[in-house]
Amino acid sequence: MTNGLRPSPPQVPTLTEVVPADGASAAEQASTKASARQDVMISRTALEDQILHQVLQRVDLVLEARIAQAVQTVVTEQTKALIPRLREEVELAVRLAVMAAVSAELDGR
Repeated sequence: MTNGLRPSPPQVPTLTEVVPADGASAAEQASTKASARQDVMISRTALEDQILHQVLQRVDLVLEARIAQAVQTVVTEQTKALIPRLREEVELAVRLAVMAAVSAELDGR
């Protein structure tokens, strides 16, 4: 080449090649990158686990409150539904007791 520029060396790295700045081999760099990726994955997994744990705690609190409210509502409704039957049963028991007492009193005279 006579355009005033020096000729390029026979092994010029392309943009797809990794050129180590500190003289580390490509295998060492790959190992370092793999280790860094693994560290990121471990910290990501730990973060996901922490978030999941916090979400489950909040869900547990909300569910506990809502279940308690639902049970209270159902018990109240069932109790209200039982009141007429309980009155009938108590009334029958009192009537039978009064009848037995009157009958025993009349038989005793």
